[in-house]
Amino acid sequence: MKTITDPSGADLRRLLGHRQMTMLGLGSALGTGLFLGSGAAISLAGPAVIVAYVICAATAGTIAACLAEMTARYPQRGAFGALCARFLSPFAGYVARWSYSVAAIIAVGSEVAAAATYLRYWWPGLPLWMGVAAVAGILVTINLFSVGSFGAVEFVLSSVKVIALSLFILFGFLLVFVGVPDFDAVGVGNLTEHGGFVPHGWQAVWESMSIVIFGFVGIELIAISAPEARDPQRAIKTAMRTLTWRLAFFYLTSIAIVVCVMPWTEAAVGDDLRSSPFVQVFGTTGVPTAAAITNVLVLVAAMSAANANMYGATRLINSLALDGMAPRLLRFTSRRGVPVAAVALAATGTIAAAALTMAEVSNIYVLLTSVSIFGVLVTWLLILASYLRFRDSVDDTAGLQRCWAPAGKPAAILGILGVLAVVATASTVHTMTMSIAIGLPFLLLLAVVYRATGLHERRPATADMCARDRKGRRREQAETRKSPDPHAAVDA
Repeated sequence: MKTITDPSGADLRRLLGHRQMTMLGLGSALGTGLFLGSGAAISLAGPAVIVAYVICAATAGTIAACLAEMTARYPQRGAFGALCARFLSPFAGYVARWSYSVAAIIAVGSEVAAAATYLRYWWPGLPLWMGVAAVAGILVTINLFSVGSFGAVEFVLSSVKVIALSLFILFGFLLVFVGVPDFDAVGVGNLTEHGGFVPHGWQAVWESMSIVIFGFVGIELIAISAPEARDPQRAIKTAMRTLTWRLAFFYLTSIAIVVCVMPWTEAAVGDDLRSSPFVQVFGTTGVPTAAAITNVLVLVAAMSAANANMYGATRLINSLALDGMAPRLLRFTSRRGVPVAAVALAATGTIAAAALTMAEVSNIYVLLTSVSIFGVLVTWLLILASYLRFRDSVDDTAGLQRCWAPAGKPAAILGILGVLAVVATASTVHTMTMSIAIGLPFLLLLAVVYRATGLHERRPATADMCARDRKGRRREQAETRKSPDPHAAVDA
């Protein structure tokens, strides 16, 4: 077993394999947004919501490829935050890590609140705050074990979702093209009936991207887990590619089945479990236990997503502390290699969820997710901007790293435009407007704290490594100019 040793006493264990890393990403991305939130996107864009999923999948895939290429070369603590500090500025790394950490903490609260709601399917009289406390206790316990135990648990939870979605896709394929007993094949007629493929116009498709994009949040967790991987370079490339294709397949195929099997006009947007398009698909064939089956699935999905997000927030907060950008207490790890204090801070999202449930605030899940998405979008923009600088540095040093992200810099630029297109929906989509209204003051607060605490005068570890890299590249280039023939330099 390999250990990342740090002089501060903050040690992490290399216990994760690429399969566990893939499932970690799926655990975060395949959350309740697919099983419940997809109804809102379908109601907004109609069958053309498939186009929104294609665009968002391409955007997320570009981010994943760019991040994987950078992380494969620099599998260090802080993940994309450290990369932003390396290739943009220490402040950019500070903003990326804190923005994503806070977004992940809020996401933990939203998923825990959703899980508590699903428990009431079997226990209607269960107070929501009590359900939140029970689920939160389970998640904190899991995250306090070693990363190997955490990875094993997350692998099982994510596997349940993957198997269930695979069975749903198989069942849906039979409904669309073959038919089942007492139910003829429906074909693809529902894609163009009931107002056509684009019933509300292309603007509605654009607006639905603000809902759809949230389903792809979580691809970053593979980069965050890189320092705890057994073989970071191989694991990152394999896990990121696998995750991207699986996410695209599951989302596009399952949504296509939904809009083929049932008229899009019947896709409800309520928060009730029976409004889920997945429940309605089963309901069309008279499956009596559709709601119960889906409830188990979404409960597992919510707990898995909350578990993965708590892990991501914990590791980023720990890296901030190691760079002197968070309280020193957050840098230390237990004997199992777990940053305990950072886990406690990451769990504060569950406290917020419990407080909101006790205050009987409605639509808690929608409220919390709309707030957290801003931090993710900011992080994605910084990742893509860092990649543009990264490619410049790689291109200047021949043979330093074979770039394998498809299309490279042009794809990254298109990815930036895709993210900005989602941000622009704030002009017409209320939830995105609320996210921007809360997110911009938060960025201002980060800037004030960064300046007021003197962080702008410090040089984090990532900045020192960046300086060493630049000196190393200049030295290599100077030696190459002096001696084009490498054997000549040896002879001399």
